[in-house]
Parts: sequence; structure tokens; C-alpha cells
Amino acid sequence: MSAPEPSTAAGKGRVLVVDDELDIREGLETLLSMEGYGVDLAANGTEGLRKIESRAYDMVLLDLMMPDRSGMDVLRDVRGRDAKRLSS
Repeated sequence: MSAPEPSTAAGKGRVLVVDDELDIREGLETLLSMEGYGVDLAANGTEGLRKIESRAYDMVLLDLMMPDRSGMDVLRDVRGRDAKRLSS
């Protein structure tokens, strides 16, 4: 697996919003964009993990209750992946 690409968003940083509710994703995207953040969206935990593996984010907002996996499951997967990478 290649290393995630560095955050290159102009402004304050890059944020990933992972939520299964379209209105929540779009509302957060609008709010964060207006505040100068670059924003990526994911409709579920699996899509969120794919995006996390493909680039670096300054912050990830995770919904706790999603149909495919919970936000806590996504967080555990990311922490486990990072721990393996650091121990290599």
C-alpha cells in the first residue's frame, strides 16, 4: 500500500465527512467550505476508509450509526492500520 498523499487543500486544511445521511454531509460540506476547509464526502464507512487510505486528512468527522459499519469500527480500522504502518 502506498502512503497517503499529503493534504494540499488551500486554506485551513482538509476534512473528510463520513455520514450516511445526505443532508448532514451536504450541510457540513457547505459550512466547512465557507470556513475555508477543503471537504471530501463519504456516504458510508467503507467509502470513508477508502478515502482515508488514498489521502491524508487533517480531520475526519464520523457518524457513529451507519448501516455498513459504525464510526467506531472505522476509527478502530484506521488506528490498527496506522499502528501496523508505524511498527514496520
